[in-house]
Amino acid sequence: MISAEMYDGGYDDPAPPRPAPPPAQRIVAVKEPLSLKDAFSYVNGTMENPVTLRAYTGGIYNYYDFAQRLRVTNGQNPIIVPFTEIDRDVLVAARDKLVELGGQPPQLAPEANALNKPLRGLNP
Repeated sequence: MISAEMYDGGYDDPAPPRPAPPPAQRIVAVKEPLSLKDAFSYVNGTMENPVTLRAYTGGIYNYYDFAQRLRVTNGQNPIIVPFTEIDRDVLVAARDKLVELGGQPPQLAPEANALNKPLRGLNP
């Protein structure tokens, strides 16, 4: 008597499907990171007025107002951030983009030295 484990089918039976081989691993070449200026060029930026850049990224509108030195994030709850709390390189890239679009924003304030900032907290 032949058990079910030993039976490999008749001559006319199709062979059972073999499992698919594991997918080949892709080797991704390491790319140089984009500079901030190159990354900012992918942002959909438009000139609202000569001193305001509207940047659209991922469903969020950011307004860089160089006259009032504020970034306003438009959404359900607007967020207002002064330029002093934003990375200077981002501001330079935003200003360059606005100039590229034909805007005339004022110059950015000179970068403050980190050693001249006042101490905060419990220290007098």
